[in-house]
Amino acid sequence: MAITEAKCPSCGAPVHITGVNQVCKCPSCGNEFIVHEDKTVNTNNFSVTQNIQKTIYGNERAEAEDYIRNADIFFNLGETLSAEKAYRKAIELNPGDYRGWFGLARIYSANFTDSSSDSEVIAYLKKAKAVATPDEIKIMKNESEPYFAMKREMRRKQEELRRKQEAEKQEMARRSAIAAQFQRQQEIESQKKAKKSCLIKLIILIIVVAGAIVGIVLGVRSIPTFDTTTNADGSITITGRNEPIDGVIPSTIDGKVVTGIGDNALEDSDFSTLILPDTITYIGERAFANCENLTDVFIPASVTFIGEDAFIDCPNLRTIRCEAPYEPDGWAYCWDRKTDYFIFSDTFFDIEWGASRTVNGNESESGPQNAEAEIAEGRKYSCAE
Repeated sequence: MAITEAKCPSCGAPVHITGVNQVCKCPSCGNEFIVHEDKTVNTNNFSVTQNIQKTIYGNERAEAEDYIRNADIFFNLGETLSAEKAYRKAIELNPGDYRGWFGLARIYSANFTDSSSDSEVIAYLKKAKAVATPDEIKIMKNESEPYFAMKREMRRKQEELRRKQEAEKQEMARRSAIAAQFQRQQEIESQKKAKKSCLIKLIILIIVVAGAIVGIVLGVRSIPTFDTTTNADGSITITGRNEPIDGVIPSTIDGKVVTGIGDNALEDSDFSTLILPDTITYIGERAFANCENLTDVFIPASVTFIGEDAFIDCPNLRTIRCEAPYEPDGWAYCWDRKTDYFIFSDTFFDIEWGASRTVNGNESESGPQNAEAEIAEGRKYSCAE
């Protein structure tokens, strides 16, 4: 078949064709078109003329141009749904025009200001770049640069946040390690104090037993543990101590009933538990002051008088257990003061009224509390002023 020369309907470049009703491709612009038969007879053969060429793809390119123009107008008016339909129609008619793909990227990124649909935006930009010329790529790069700058800033902030969170995590781990180490040190110190206390008690016990044995062997009476005075009724009041005691106050000494603990009598003692017998009726001022190891005190209901600051400056004592259901009238206003510094909210000890002598077991640990206990609590303010 003879070779016929025609022109590309898109760019006008010469195209050599070998027949009609065949798809031809322009070597200059790549446009594809079909040349149809000329219905006008010229001599004995059909001829191909430029005037009657009908190009399917050429017409579609023109239609695609109209869709892109309309899509740009819709996009500028904020009609994104209509703009997207127009861009997709332009792509369907002419996928080789970068503007259709680039328009979709603009829509999905809100004109390159929103990265929430980043995967779609990147996909459309890649397709636009694949069909664009170098100059068109420069145009796309300039228009989309704010989008990528925004993404870089987002990545920078995310990395900054990650580093901050990592630093906070490391700081928390460091503080936890310090706290654990401090707690361990406290436990070690507590164990040392407990061992020291046990050792002291053991030494005291050995000394007491040894002294008793020596006294028995030598027939010499041991020095009394307590200093006492005899009261008018024949009972005695403890006024001091000659050696460390274990906190158990005897009900009798040398056959005489112990009814009182004098002022400052057992101040600065080392015992941790104080148990008073039912014979005690009187406790003097500062009788048990500065007992640093004292943690547990039981006062029987037989006590009718307690002087001021009887237990002051006992740092490890928190609660005093009293067998009486409420504070007797004969007890001084400030008998249960912890410290002289009234500015602290815990100036006074907590009192457990109606307590039993035993802490464990079936007996009730606390008894009734009434309005008189609250009145007594309110009177404390007068003694601190």
